[in-house]
Amino acid sequence: WLPAIPEATMRARPRLALLRAWLALADYDAGGADAWLQVAAAAMARVAAGEAEPIGTVTNLRGELCAVRARLATLTGDAPTVIANAAEALRLLQSDSLALRTRLAKDLGYAHVAQGDLSGAEQAFAEAVVNGFVAGYPYISFMAASDYAYVKSLRGQLRLGATACRDALGHAARRDELGAPGVGLPSLALADICRERGELDEAAAALADASARISPSNTTSFLCLLLVEARLARARGDLAGALLHTRHGRFIAQQRNLVWAVAVLDALEAQLLLGRDDLE
Repeated sequence: WLPAIPEATMRARPRLALLRAWLALADYDAGGADAWLQVAAAAMARVAAGEAEPIGTVTNLRGELCAVRARLATLTGDAPTVIANAAEALRLLQSDSLALRTRLAKDLGYAHVAQGDLSGAEQAFAEAVVNGFVAGYPYISFMAASDYAYVKSLRGQLRLGATACRDALGHAARRDELGAPGVGLPSLALADICRERGELDEAAAALADASARISPSNTTSFLCLLLVEARLARARGDLAGALLHTRHGRFIAQQRNLVWAVAVLDALEAQLLLGRDDLE
């Protein structure tokens, strides 16, 4: 519906331009998001000059503008920009803006991981898990729970990572949210962690649960599913199956221009080919 709104109205209402930026980010369109951010910033300047009407408080809009910038920087892998904009957004946003604060915590977690600050990442993801449930956005909590589990694993705490996944799934069951978007991600992380621990039957069961809950329409989650499927196939000695999953994932990642995913899948395929003595 947003593209049907006249452009002059869009340029006069920063809230509408911010919505366009969020939509572009959801579609992995960094260029489109940046363009709408510039429109939103210009509209904010007109609001400040009394030439246009805000939708919501001006301070909160400025906070959301920083939140969108942080999300864009997450998409482009610019950790310092994520941290700077997230800090400013948290300063400006009202305390009851839990949805945005939850998203910011998740983006901060990724930035901390990128900078090697695993303690900071663990804290940020833990905050996102709690706030997501409180704000009524369980899918953010499920994503953050899987990220938290992976950080635990990176710190060598595989058992605690697996426990975090099971806790998230138990919480979802108690709240009758096993059908919510994102609920497959804790199962997927659990599968990967069990594989790493050599618990291949447990990994296969968790992976089957994740596969039933993750739709191909959710590109990032589906790519992660293919990646874990390839890792488990490799652990079971099925190099041909692992290569099939890896190449399927690369095809999707290249279609969506997800450079980070192509890099991870290329690295995995190189390892798989080494396992087949295909050194060239």
